[in-house]
Amino acid sequence: MATETCQEHARILEALAAEDPDIAESAMRSHIRRSRARLTSALGADPADPSGSC
Repeated sequence: MATETCQEHARILEALAAEDPDIAESAMRSHIRRSRARLTSALGADPADPSGSC
């Protein structure tokens, strides 16, 4: 998991360094989606259920 997160961060930073806002936005959105999926999986929650497991 940490490796995936580091790779996602690297893609975001590369896009920012290249001053490519479209790629940066895409990389950031992907990172947020993937982070949410990892978190909900780790918590055993259903990502489609906004109420979570509480």
